[in-house]
Amino acid sequence: MRNINKIVLLIFSIIIFSCSNNGKPSPRAIHLNDKAMEILMENGDMSEEQIDEGLRLLDEATTIEPDYQLAYWNKMSFLFKKKDYNRLLETNQEVQRLMKEPEPYLLVQKGMIYEIKGDSSKSKLLYKKGIALYDSIISVDTSKGFDYKVLYLDVLTMANQGERAKKEFEKLKIKFPEKEFIEHFELRSKEQLLEEKTDY
Repeated sequence: MRNINKIVLLIFSIIIFSCSNNGKPSPRAIHLNDKAMEILMENGDMSEEQIDEGLRLLDEATTIEPDYQLAYWNKMSFLFKKKDYNRLLETNQEVQRLMKEPEPYLLVQKGMIYEIKGDSSKSKLLYKKGIALYDSIISVDTSKGFDYKVLYLDVLTMANQGERAKKEFEKLKIKFPEKEFIEHFELRSKEQLLEEKTDY
């Protein structure tokens, strides 16, 4: 199940950053990013050494290409595992700065970081802003696909709107019956989502 959700997030990140990167990164930076993602995707439980190696690869990639948004995005997965929340907030902010358009998942992710840190007031505000931005984007851009809307379910769950998430999930199953893994996808609780960020 965790692998399914990893794949959804990976596909989503590729989609949004393929449209937003400021020019194609150098082959060396792409190679470093890809090597880091191999570590993430091939290891269910990463060791501290693997986490550090992934971060080293991505740090090198962003040193070579300071505007490489996808590498910054992927870096956050390793920082969640390392529980380096201060650096996570900095990296989240860097990705937002580089995006050409506001990305609601980044607001929600920032809210998750603050929730893990114990700051519920900031997390609630960010969840609220994230949902409002998701709703405005989806209502205007009907081309937003399955992967984008699957992450929207997590956003609703994090904002304590579990019942609404269930209804949206039922709509997805009707709208995207061709998606084979939707039969195996399950809505996760807020506790599960927070745990998955630090325990793949």
